[in-house]
Amino acid sequence: DRLKALIINGHEPTKIELIVIGGTWSYLPKKYQYWYIATLFKAANDFPKKQEEYKKSLSLAALKEVLLKEQRKNEKAKYNIIGLTLETRPDYINGKELDEMRLFGCTRVEIGVQIIDDKILKLNKRESTVDDIVRATKLLRDYGFKITYHLMPALPGATPEIDLERFTQLFTDARFQPDQIKFYPTVVTKGSLLYRWWKAGKYKPYSEKALKNLIVKCKEVVPEYVRIIRLIRDIPGESIIAGNKITNLRQVMQQEGVKCRCIRCRAAQESKIKSPKLKVIEYQVSSGTEYFISFNSSDDQTLYGFCRLCLLDSGVAMVRELHVYGELVSVGSEKKVQHAGLGKKLLEKAEKIAKKNKCVKIKVISGVGVRGYYRKLKYRLEGTYMVRKLK
Repeated sequence: DRLKALIINGHEPTKIELIVIGGTWSYLPKKYQYWYIATLFKAANDFPKKQEEYKKSLSLAALKEVLLKEQRKNEKAKYNIIGLTLETRPDYINGKELDEMRLFGCTRVEIGVQIIDDKILKLNKRESTVDDIVRATKLLRDYGFKITYHLMPALPGATPEIDLERFTQLFTDARFQPDQIKFYPTVVTKGSLLYRWWKAGKYKPYSEKALKNLIVKCKEVVPEYVRIIRLIRDIPGESIIAGNKITNLRQVMQQEGVKCRCIRCRAAQESKIKSPKLKVIEYQVSSGTEYFISFNSSDDQTLYGFCRLCLLDSGVAMVRELHVYGELVSVGSEKKVQHAGLGKKLLEKAEKIAKKNKCVKIKVISGVGVRGYYRKLKYRLEGTYMVRKLK
């Protein structure tokens, strides 16, 4: 139904990124997880025909088989699932959980961090600790996942000064360094414990001015290799008793002239380019060294494509993301950037960096529907990763 709606609205959804969020994925029963993901792949493979879905009564072993079958079909299907995002808690992440996420075809994991402050986390009855966040982040990067942090400014016990200090630490401390962030300012909804605290005068949300000032300062410290996905949570205004009620906060702040260097703010939309400039940013993470390889406009204000390469301390070179935006103007014709070879050039640069650092092979955490692209570039499927040996 979603694909139908997209097509009716003029889109051609042949490249699909599935985002399964809202709740803790890891808490769901295993049989349900395999049934659900297998059914999503089947829906993409069968579209526009509507086929009978898999029975939930199938055994776990049978569900694993049908998932693999649908994934193999999706590699050559018209409607490719090129990425899968799952959401969980930092304290649920371990090697076994991440192995299973890879079997599902997961490429990105969102975790509820809220704030890297144990005192505030405890006050707000969060069961995860900063140590859990650090451990989860390292494991996720070791496996090649893209990492999204959910952050909640204005929690009980926090101040704008504390929020800014902890936020800044995310990008100065190698133990963190998320790839993407979602800003979810704390709001009071009826029936919650926070509502009772607010009624009793034990909690006071930030004013609109204080929240805006905080977000402006946070945006100023966001590195250009990070994407701010959201500045607000999708909660209907009528459900919010106290706290921020501006549902289009990003647009409001853009209209007021607020700018930042994050990926979303710089990504090419309909802009045309002729001479993309290659740029490499190197930074340290808990697992090793990250390289953010990008093609930008000559003035460095517009981002046309990027590749995330992590050289793990284990000696493995891991491509965690390869993404291209916008349109490219070529001599005599116009081509989409996605089909103009920028992705291939970014990957070649990643391979050169890996070779220079004496890595013998390079791994890509590829989405199921993109495996064919990497096969054309001499990558082969090993387990759930696309791998190429480096001479």
